[in-house]
Amino acid sequence: MLLVLAALALRAAVDARRPPPAWEAVLCDVGQGDAVLLRTAPGRAVLVDTGPDPQALARCLRRSGVEHLDLVVLSHDHADHTGGLPALARHGRIGEVWYATAAAAPPNGLTDALPGAPARRPAPGETRTLGGLRLTVLAPAPTAPGRWSDPSSADENNASLVLRAELTGEDGGSTSWLLTGDLEEEGARALLRTAGPLVDVDVLKVSHHGARNGGTAVIDAAGPRLAVVSAGRDNDYGHPHPRILDHLRTRGIPLVRTDEHGSAYILREDGRIRAVPAEP
Repeated sequence: MLLVLAALALRAAVDARRPPPAWEAVLCDVGQGDAVLLRTAPGRAVLVDTGPDPQALARCLRRSGVEHLDLVVLSHDHADHTGGLPALARHGRIGEVWYATAAAAPPNGLTDALPGAPARRPAPGETRTLGGLRLTVLAPAPTAPGRWSDPSSADENNASLVLRAELTGEDGGSTSWLLTGDLEEEGARALLRTAGPLVDVDVLKVSHHGARNGGTAVIDAAGPRLAVVSAGRDNDYGHPHPRILDHLRTRGIPLVRTDEHGSAYILREDGRIRAVPAEP
């Protein structure tokens, strides 16, 4: 028994020192929340949402070898997407922040965590190229500041910043992503009216942690080769919902989910998309 335990400890130590694979994206296990890294160059990435736990986010950044964040995206102002911001205050080297919210003010904690980083709401149709990554903003539509002085949870979800991401590797091949924040069905309908074929992608981050109220319309429009869901183990919300899981299964779409698989490196090999466990 002692020999077995020693061997397992040695393996864990070796795995902890092993460099990460040449990932294109990382689905970070941050508990009941979202955090996705999109590679721009070696040691550099865009972070989409922070999850609720600064320690979990810091662990994912460290394990993935990310030293510089060219851009931080806060899809909307809910704690399961912004609560990890204090980790970025300690991380340093942040290029810019994009955010969306149904409220007039920026997301809570943004100014305190990143006082020196320029932050703004990007407009639909705006694009940004960072190394091998090209981002296109698909939603939300602009709203007058203060339209909702105290937005409901559904209002805030449907104000999510939706991105199409195209990652081009050294071999010239590309992988497209659709990152949907916490869109509910109302927001999904608005997205599909305006985004057209831009929602057709290789990888879909399923909306709202796979909640039932995210619906299935975006899944059908995206037609992804892979779907990912970020949710906490044994969470109280029942995410991802059986209806969403059944729909993905019926469509034959493979699913990676943090509550079952932990953090995962997403990469492309020989034209195929692979998910590799990121944790020992």
